[in-house]
Amino acid sequence: MSNPDKALIRLIARAALLREQLETGEISSLAEFAEVQGLDPSNMNKLVPLGYLAPRFVNDVLEGRQPEHMSSRCLQRLTDLPLEWDAQRNHLGMHSSSSA
Repeated sequence: MSNPDKALIRLIARAALLREQLETGEISSLAEFAEVQGLDPSNMNKLVPLGYLAPRFVNDVLEGRQPEHMSSRCLQRLTDLPLEWDAQRNHLGMHSSSSA
């Protein structure tokens, strides 16, 4: 059963936008992104790693197949997110068999 979490999807989308705008030079700093987006600048360092989430994890979230415990608040609080995508999915409680 799928249950898309709008707040979680918004968080992931915002992180992807931050990554894209930094990579393209559209913005020059996290502070600039925070100002443009109307966000608290102190939370920007937590947002950066979320721009590099495993594509399968992002797809699962978009389809509402995130673990019950996963929320935007939970994701923002992670401090030790692995860089390797399969390790990320396991760390986040989403095992390889949950999607193709």
